[in-house]
Amino acid sequence: MIILDEEFKEALYTRAQNSGRLRAHHCLHQSHQEPVQRLVIALMKNSYIPPHKHVLPHHWEYFHVIDGLIKLISFSESGQVDSIKLLGNDTGTFGVQIPTNVIHTLVCLSSKAMVFELKEGPFFESHAKAFPSWSVMEDEPAAHETVIRLENIQPGEFLV
Repeated sequence: MIILDEEFKEALYTRAQNSGRLRAHHCLHQSHQEPVQRLVIALMKNSYIPPHKHVLPHHWEYFHVIDGLIKLISFSESGQVDSIKLLGNDTGTFGVQIPTNVIHTLVCLSSKAMVFELKEGPFFESHAKAFPSWSVMEDEPAAHETVIRLENIQPGEFLV
């Protein structure tokens, strides 16, 4: 049995804070081959998740915000913001299911946030994410400025 309590939450936040990526995840499934992939993700403010999509037919994602405030941004193929949805504390919305082929990212607007992610398996890392040409990668020097841009971006604007 895996218990998700305050001790679990604080330990995962500590791992995220100490990570160069400012996020950490804990898999609840035993193998990437399992038909249901379940994980808890801790994000700290300024963590950057490059805009991406999932192209395999069964690679939809469900996110449920456990704690904090998350900004979900979806984009057109050309990098224009299609929609923004705030999820979590005091927003009235706590979850979202993202279909395949939707370019998206999550931005942590609070000092820290935690989400539960559910997706169909099996998980193949080589096919996990497809990045559009305009997406700034995590290891690029512009990544930090991109997080700040994403915090403030509005529908209709282009990321780059």
